[in-house]
Amino acid sequence: MIVQVVSLGSLWLRSRHNPRTVWNTTGVSVNGVLRSRALAYGLVRLSAPEAQRLSANRGRGSTAWISSDVSMHNGARTLHLQRPTKNCSRPDRYLVALSKDFVGKLSPDSWDADTTQLLSFSQCASEQEVLLLLPAFGWVRGSTGLAVLTPSGEWKIAG
Repeated sequence: MIVQVVSLGSLWLRSRHNPRTVWNTTGVSVNGVLRSRALAYGLVRLSAPEAQRLSANRGRGSTAWISSDVSMHNGARTLHLQRPTKNCSRPDRYLVALSKDFVGKLSPDSWDADTTQLLSFSQCASEQEVLLLLPAFGWVRGSTGLAVLTPSGEWKIAG
C-alpha cells in the first residue's frame, strides 16, 4: 500500500527492544507534559533513520511511503511505514493527525468508518488528537465544521 504522510501524531517513542525502531502516536498535553491518554491506541512504526529524514522534511510537504496494511500488534493498531517511494505514485491512503483545533471536537463517528481507519485517538479534558488513515475525498466532521481531504493531500474546509 502507498501512504502519503500528511501529518503525524505529536508523541514519539523509541523501542526499548530495538533502538533502530521509532513509534509515532497521538498525544495530548496533561499539566504541560505530552501524554498518550489513548481512547483507542495505535502506532505508526518506522526506522530511526527514516524518522529523522521525515522530521527533517517537516514543513516541505507530504511524502509518500510504501506501507504495510494496518494490523494488530501487542494490542495496538499498527501501521509500518517501510520506506519512502522513489516515484510520485498516487497514494492509496493518506495518514493525518488532527486536533480539536481543526474542525472542533471529534467523536468516534466524526469520519466514515467504512472508508477511514482509526489508528489512534487521545483525549484528556478538552484536548484531543486523532491519527487517521483516509482515502482521497475522505472527510472529517467536528463540532465546528467539515473537512474533505483532496487527492493533493490538502483539506477543503466548510463550516
